[in-house]
Amino acid sequence: MAVSGRPASMDPHFLRASPDLQRNAHLYDALLIMPASGKAYSRILDSWRALDERHWELHLRRDIRFSDGSPLTSRDVLYSLRRVAAHDSRDYQRVTNALEHYEAPDAYTIRLTTRQPESDLSSLLGMFSVLQYRDTLSSSHNFSTSQGFVGSGPYTWQGISPAGGILLEANPWYHEPPPVLRHVELRHLPQQERVHALRQGQVHLVEQIAPEEMTLLSEDRNIRLLEVSSGILMQLMLDSHREVSPFVSDLQGRVLAQNPLRDVRVRRAISLAIDRRHLVNVVLSGVGEITGQFLPSGTQGYNPVLQAPAVSPAKARRLLADAGYPDGFRLTLHGTRGHFQKDVAILAAVADDLNAIGIRTTVVSLDKNIVFRDSGDSRYSAVLMGIYSHNRLDMSLYNLVHTRNTVAGMFNDGRYSNPAIDRLLDQAHEDFDSLRRMAILMQAAELALDDQAVVPLYFENHLSALRRDLALDIHTDNYFFLVASSLVPGKRLIDGD
Repeated sequence: MAVSGRPASMDPHFLRASPDLQRNAHLYDALLIMPASGKAYSRILDSWRALDERHWELHLRRDIRFSDGSPLTSRDVLYSLRRVAAHDSRDYQRVTNALEHYEAPDAYTIRLTTRQPESDLSSLLGMFSVLQYRDTLSSSHNFSTSQGFVGSGPYTWQGISPAGGILLEANPWYHEPPPVLRHVELRHLPQQERVHALRQGQVHLVEQIAPEEMTLLSEDRNIRLLEVSSGILMQLMLDSHREVSPFVSDLQGRVLAQNPLRDVRVRRAISLAIDRRHLVNVVLSGVGEITGQFLPSGTQGYNPVLQAPAVSPAKARRLLADAGYPDGFRLTLHGTRGHFQKDVAILAAVADDLNAIGIRTTVVSLDKNIVFRDSGDSRYSAVLMGIYSHNRLDMSLYNLVHTRNTVAGMFNDGRYSNPAIDRLLDQAHEDFDSLRRMAILMQAAELALDDQAVVPLYFENHLSALRRDLALDIHTDNYFFLVASSLVPGKRLIDGD
């Protein structure tokens, strides 16, 4: 399998970026899984239920074993929770800060106490990998050997290939039907090399194909294409918090005493200036979904009333003038280079649209690790960023527009803050009535979009391709990235197929 990224660390509790979660999904079981459908499930829990607003009880299946044959018990779950707390990873702070206490009354029961009411445990522990217990946290796992990768997932770690890929073998103790493919290599290849390797038979399956390569591959009878929604919302995050923003200046390059991005009229002008249809239909060759909200169509919480605004440079210029910037200002727009689909070209197109209304925009595209780090530290004035929505309105809003604190606003890199929205989100977070909770969330979403907390642009669609002679289909509901165990027996080829 030719994959689009390398894990940032061999430690499964270090980062929740796609390559790391993809590796984890092959080797480990998660307490809860949040699939593309948005409805959580578990492969290792028999059940989980709220005892009251702050107490949950989880019951493990008794037939789950690690790849060395030892049983997975509540001791392993508690160890994994303690390990995350000891690591103090930014991506897992939500877990650490939300849990006040956890205990195991027996080998297959876990009881959790949260610091505040948690109406949905999957928003807290979704995609949280369970590792095998070790005696101490300080010397817990040696990830330089296979012993560090003992998990209960569909595959076992076999090392690194000469090409630098991760070698996997089907886990003989796996508790689900065994994977169709017993031996797998996850080989990272740059985008321009992945399709060539597939056509030359060097790899059997590739993910995240560039949109412009669709035509070429669709004409190859030996290759099948699959397009699925990734759930990744591409958006502009704007610095609406600081009085003075580091990458905003007047037309002569002088620092502005007042940050124009704090004015909702300026944020709305930016949204109206951007031609989303051009971004998706031209730059992305149609591989994406134009949006003006936090969720893709067809998901619970999607509001058909909240359509993407029609591009209107004239209205945008009037809003800028009303806000006191009739001649515009200068802005630096940051973003990744070669991480999101056509990200450099998207940045250029957005800059052209902003230049057209008088916002003189300079683009800076950098390595994804630099952008993720600096954006998380709110070092930019404007950044093009993709955030996985989980196809859930609660998680999208709680992560993106709630005022950042120890448990909320994890991806609120613009430090947007609105007390009225915070109150609604906190109210929904503590409400165990699902219908009432959704109504509150949709009200919060409308307020956030009206205030232009972020500028939603489009949802990425992901293209994968595999060789027809594999006679496999891809079961796509489990993850927003490709997992070898999602390959299932498909239609056998016949003459003329």
